Amino acid sequence: MTLVISDLHDNNLMDSTTILARILRYAAPHWRLGLTTLMVTFIGIGADLVVPALLREVIDSGIGSRDQNVLLTMAILVVAFTALKGLSQFGRQFMAEVLSQRVVFTLRNQLYDHIQSLSFQFHDNTRTGELMSRTTSDVERVRRFAAMGIFQMTQIVILTVGIAIVLLGRTRTTGCPCRSNRSGQNNHD
Repeated sequence: MTLVISDLHDNNLMDSTTILARILRYAAPHWRLGLTTLMVTFIGIGADLVVPALLREVIDSGIGSRDQNVLLTMAILVVAFTALKGLSQFGRQFMAEVLSQRVVFTLRNQLYDHIQSLSFQFHDNTRTGELMSRTTSDVERVRRFAAMGIFQMTQIVILTVGIAIVLLGRTRTTGCPCRSNRSGQNNHD
């Protein structure tokens, strides 16, 4: 599996799905770290989804009924889940960075071997600075995407689905906010 630098710059040759598949193949030997990072991402998403429900309880049960015990309990839970979210984000970023460094290490070694195997004519016709610049730039882009892009895309998709599920569940129990009330006026008025 050799990644040719010019492949990344030729938009007609490779599309983004192909590039993503190639990056994931480099990450495959580190699947345990990737899976752990994904699990930590799910923990953060869960904390993201729980906090608004806790705040709803604060408003409905705590403030509405002026129950200090509910307010205190919910405040502690909100702080705890927010801290859990922060810790999971730190863990996700740290593990994703470790994963990306491992992927890039393999990629750099393969690039070095590939460049060393090229003909003398290639090296005579190519400027060293240009080759170094392109190699460094491309590898850094792959590292950045492997560290942030893959897991952030996953987080955004799953969080969006989770929010939709929560909203659809709330709409079913409370009714659609856009339906008109008994007097014939919209609830938005």
